[in-house]
Amino acid sequence: MTICVAALAEESEAIVLIADKALTYGDNIYRPAMQGESGVIKMIEIKNARWAALLAGSPTVGEQIVTAAESTLAGDPGQGDTHAGMMDCLKTAYQTVREKTVIDQVLGARLLTKEAFIMRGKDYLPLPDVYFLNVATEVADFNANCSLLVCGFDKQGRGCIFSVRNPGVVTNQTLEGFGAIGNATETALSRFLWVGAAADDDLDVALYQAFDAKRHAEMIQGVGYFSDAWIMTPSRTEKVPQDMISLLEIVFDGATRLPFKPREGWNPRRPIPRDWEAALKRFTDSALKPKRRRVRSRASVPEKREHEPEASG
Repeated sequence: MTICVAALAEESEAIVLIADKALTYGDNIYRPAMQGESGVIKMIEIKNARWAALLAGSPTVGEQIVTAAESTLAGDPGQGDTHAGMMDCLKTAYQTVREKTVIDQVLGARLLTKEAFIMRGKDYLPLPDVYFLNVATEVADFNANCSLLVCGFDKQGRGCIFSVRNPGVVTNQTLEGFGAIGNATETALSRFLWVGAAADDDLDVALYQAFDAKRHAEMIQGVGYFSDAWIMTPSRTEKVPQDMISLLEIVFDGATRLPFKPREGWNPRRPIPRDWEAALKRFTDSALKPKRRRVRSRASVPEKREHEPEASG
């Protein structure tokens, strides 16, 4: 359970990425669900391309999909130069990983291989119709339990957003200028629509709108309170520092309370700073300035992807 959001800004020359940090075990059907905040980072920079992926659902499957896409890009770097090329790359990677998982978990559990099930040779007895249909239905209904929100820049430096969901369906969300995945997708998207988010918004405005969408999504069970946020430009990826996230939290808490009385739990000792807009603008302006040295950094759920983008000072 999670929420990941992304939004274009600065005429599609920058992208804001935000993800929660909650982990959920169990499904409340076969096992009681257990959830808690963690140190997990649900965003990964994709090698060999100026793209990143946000993960919802199974981190293991998400990691495998990104790794498969990276292998493809290593052999054909040109795919990362176009929006269509990246959509095809991630679609193929998702379907490849899902097929392997189906073979392992559905067919393998019945001592079947793909060839033995689909292209059964004449030397084998035919499978009973009921048995075949049951397996075929399970294969068709198999859920890889993973969604990816992929963001990045084409060769011309134009920002793009698309999502990939089971069973490998790609949805282009560049035209809208924002996207979301996870169990609170509708809630987050409704906030983007309500505030009129667009790709030509200033970066500071886009950052607040994405944070606003994530915070409203927290009313849905399974979404975590804590957040990671990145800003991507064609030249680098930068982590939004904790002091900026804390500033956004204070502004959000103050701006969304009822005008008639303080919202329950509101802490009057945390008033909205008068200069909060200027402080946020200074940070986003610095994030837009290119740096001489680009730090390639990777972050995700597994320990082997443990590094984060360099934080602003």
